[in-house]
Amino acid sequence: MIAALLLGLFVMPQDAASAATPLGNPGYWLSDDDYPAAAIWDRQSGTVATRLTLDAGGLPTGCTVTASSGSAVLDKATCDLLRTRGRFSPARDAAGKPVRSSYNSRFNWVLPDGEGTFGSWVYFSQIRLIAGRVAGCSSQSNGAGFSRVSGICGRMGSPVPPAMAALLGRPDAAATVSVIETHMVAGQAAPSLQRPAGKLFYERKIRFDVDAKGNVANCKLSGGPAEQDPLGYVVHRCHPGMRYPAQPQGKRSVEMTVSMYLTRDPPPPRDPAEGPTV
Repeated sequence: MIAALLLGLFVMPQDAASAATPLGNPGYWLSDDDYPAAAIWDRQSGTVATRLTLDAGGLPTGCTVTASSGSAVLDKATCDLLRTRGRFSPARDAAGKPVRSSYNSRFNWVLPDGEGTFGSWVYFSQIRLIAGRVAGCSSQSNGAGFSRVSGICGRMGSPVPPAMAALLGRPDAAATVSVIETHMVAGQAAPSLQRPAGKLFYERKIRFDVDAKGNVANCKLSGGPAEQDPLGYVVHRCHPGMRYPAQPQGKRSVEMTVSMYLTRDPPPPRDPAEGPTV
């Protein structure tokens, strides 16, 4: 659906005899599923050039955008993903000792050429949170239509936003957040859905029309808070830039809902190597 290209060039430090080399294919570090939903809704695309700094172990320690795509969302997503997924065999000096180095790359974010299909669908995700970070996730969909790209499963290890941390309370809290996104077209049968266990802590609804040419119109908040979700993963707002296929039968109405459920889990056992709790 979304084409992307990652090109890399190593920058050799003066004391290095051999450059760092990627572990695996860097082209797989970013994928279609990582296209930020906010950029899709706003029709943002472009090429991001970055410099990734590597420590003597070949792990990324920093990322700098050297040429912007023109979208702050795409620039940030590129660096975040490279820092999380980039792994290298370290550069080495003449004595064979690992040394620090850097890696320059360019990534081209390309929106789909065509328009998404139109229909009713349900997208379900479960996100495991431990000590304020994403520790695991799974997702599945039911129904045909434009399936929003969340990229949640590409954010392993990333910290949760402050609003979610406040909801969890204790810094060592463990919990599972179940997220249900529905896209229901008036007059179509709704895909089957089993509500998860847990406490409903967030629900938001928007409604809009799709005219005969596939344009979005009359979009408004129809229920729930004005704020976006506490996890910061689901872009759920009016998006007049979004296009659908032409509707031969004329105007169609759509309701989109995001529901979030929280199940508190016992914290994982502490590692004795961490020492006593202060």
